[in-house]
Amino acid sequence: MREIALLISIAGMLVLGLLMLNLKTVEVRDVDDLKRLKVNTKVFVEGKVVDERVLYLGSKLIVLNNGIEVICECSESFKEKRVRVEGLIDEFNNKKQLAALKVEVFG
Repeated sequence: MREIALLISIAGMLVLGLLMLNLKTVEVRDVDDLKRLKVNTKVFVEGKVVDERVLYLGSKLIVLNNGIEVICECSESFKEKRVRVEGLIDEFNNKKQLAALKVEVFG
């Protein structure tokens, strides 16, 4: 009986993993685009970092020039740099933000 339950749970995790790999990434240009999408939607956004604050050890709040706030688990500084952020939409205090999965710096 335990073996069957283990096999079913492993198969379920594999199916969920395949579904997450198949998520389409949506481009977001401003805060209004972000507000229209649902939480946990995978998106990417490009822009220049205009503000950067440390929330707590190892976590930062990055504000882009288009008004989008990005929560990043990173240690380097992105102030005044152009970045491309890929992440998931998150909501905090009824305000949508982007939880960064990957941050790339442009020249």
